[in-house]
Amino acid sequence: MPQTNKTSAIDSLSPSHLVSAQQMELLGGDVDIDDFHLQMRKGPGIQIESSITDATIDRVVTGASTLTVNVDDDTNRTIQLSGMLGHGIDVNLDGLYFTLVGVKKTGRAMTLTFEEREANLLRKYKSFIMAQRWSKSNPHGITRAQFALRMIREVREVDLKWCIPELHIKQPQSDITANQYLIGANLQPTPGSNQVVDAQTAAQERQKGISTNNTSLKVRGVTAQKWQIQHANIILKTADAMGCSRKVMIASMMTAIDESNFYNYPRGYPSGTGIFQQNPAYWPATANIATDAAAFLRQCKKMNVQYPTVSLAQLCYLVQHNKAGPSAYAPFVKEGTAFVDAFDHNPSDNQATQIVQGQQVDQGTNFFVRGQISKAKGLSGEYIMTPENSWNCLQRIATEVNWRCFVVSGTVYFISENWLFKSKPFMTISEDSDGIDWIDYDYDEGKHKATLTITAHLKRWSAPPGSTIDIQDMGIIDGKYLVEEISRSLYDTIATITASKPLPILPEPVALSGVPSGLAPGAGQPNPRDSMKNANDVQQTVVAYAKQQLGTPYVWGGATPGVGFDCSGLTMAAYAAAGIMLPHFSGSGGQWDIGKRIARSDLIPADLVFFVGGDGTEMSPGHVGIYIGGGKMIDAPHTGANVRTESVDSFGGYVGATRPWVKR
Repeated sequence: MPQTNKTSAIDSLSPSHLVSAQQMELLGGDVDIDDFHLQMRKGPGIQIESSITDATIDRVVTGASTLTVNVDDDTNRTIQLSGMLGHGIDVNLDGLYFTLVGVKKTGRAMTLTFEEREANLLRKYKSFIMAQRWSKSNPHGITRAQFALRMIREVREVDLKWCIPELHIKQPQSDITANQYLIGANLQPTPGSNQVVDAQTAAQERQKGISTNNTSLKVRGVTAQKWQIQHANIILKTADAMGCSRKVMIASMMTAIDESNFYNYPRGYPSGTGIFQQNPAYWPATANIATDAAAFLRQCKKMNVQYPTVSLAQLCYLVQHNKAGPSAYAPFVKEGTAFVDAFDHNPSDNQATQIVQGQQVDQGTNFFVRGQISKAKGLSGEYIMTPENSWNCLQRIATEVNWRCFVVSGTVYFISENWLFKSKPFMTISEDSDGIDWIDYDYDEGKHKATLTITAHLKRWSAPPGSTIDIQDMGIIDGKYLVEEISRSLYDTIATITASKPLPILPEPVALSGVPSGLAPGAGQPNPRDSMKNANDVQQTVVAYAKQQLGTPYVWGGATPGVGFDCSGLTMAAYAAAGIMLPHFSGSGGQWDIGKRIARSDLIPADLVFFVGGDGTEMSPGHVGIYIGGGKMIDAPHTGANVRTESVDSFGGYVGATRPWVKR
């Protein structure tokens, strides 16, 4: 339900929050209009009931969502002369905050435009910043996504939530995009310049997964049941969190089919425990699907590294040692592969999953900037700097590589379309579906993008902006689409939804925008002090990242926001956000050996604190947490618990501490 808000955009702010797990705020059929009227009276001071003609909400992933209110002023110009317009007024509807940003008058008609508050706050930050971009020749630089996070974290009025699943992925640099390639002076293609490779992927807040309504999957030739798909999802999400290769994931499905048909046998069962039929003498054998899957996957990854050329069936055998040999698993290659394909949701449009790696054809500039620098005409060696706010900068650096930056339910997303298209479809619809009036489309074989316009009844619609839907029984346009925009009047329950096919992924451009080629930091020019490598930035980044993960479930082998962490996975991910790579292991040879050892009396926030744990020793600690000050740490403690804050003293078995950003 909407809540009355008496404060301005800066005073005593509280973050917009996720009211429903499906992020459908203001898109249901039960928006409280009376409360909206009340807030307009208490905020802008407008008696709106008798003068309003319409109020429209546009929730989008192509910029900032808006609330547009149309009113007719009276002959006394009461609204125009209220003295309240333009004072940063907030309204709070369904848990989402909107800030008044524009007023337009035509005759007696006035249009009040409210913008998503999170976007409006980002517009307030516009000082010039610069940071070196990561490249093979500059390994201490940062990624485009990390530069975006730098701006998001700069906001001080609220603790902005964010989702940047590709934060640490190093993108290839090239001026060659999809369907392009280099040619030589002889007009012949340059060898290797048009080679297409798969894009790197990572787990996401909108989790991958297989719909339990999928009827195409088979287990031993029989249509998979919902419980079997649910168990497969748990295994594959664990594999995804552990960074397993596609080969290892398929092997896990083949093994689960052969050993148990995905049935989770209880502990003590004669033939073995759990889905993988594990013997407690050699395996955890807990009958907890995620825990047992993690044990299988860790061993499978190890075998795949040692024997990279073996077949899928042989890989299963190397882990399980089935007496029947590899032939026990061979019949299930096709079924196992189908499960992994369904989990990944690979779009049929290859442009959504491909990056072209070409040759670097120009040295260009290698700095991300907020602000635009241009050469001053007629002045040798002089430049003009034009300010740019964070929201506009985020849109620019996202658009350069066909990514998206948008806000959904108070969370700022900086994400590629490829990644959005990997999410599980929220809905499967056709023009015959209940609640769907029309599905209109603009399709052209030669276009890179197909667009749908759907007219739907909101009580029957469940896909928020940024999610995906499947279109069926519509002929040429059948397939998966991204929900780009939902527009509806607050006084009606009919909505117009715009959905599209994915854009082709673009590689990192060789020359970045905002800085002229040849300009580099030096005397009289801005210093890239925001490179995220100084101590204060590392501390702030690590601690802020850890706090963002509070409440995330413990998953053995996990290292993925919104999915799960184990102790060293959490510390690894937090430090990766600051540009420091740590191994996914707490003990000797892992994180315990990275950085300077620190006395307990000298602990500062972001130091790593180590404990013996359940399976470690003082020489090789089995548990690690992130110190946050005041004698407290954030850690992922054990199976069945969530990432939490606790006292360093309360854990027991303290071994020591390290400071990873300081060399030993």
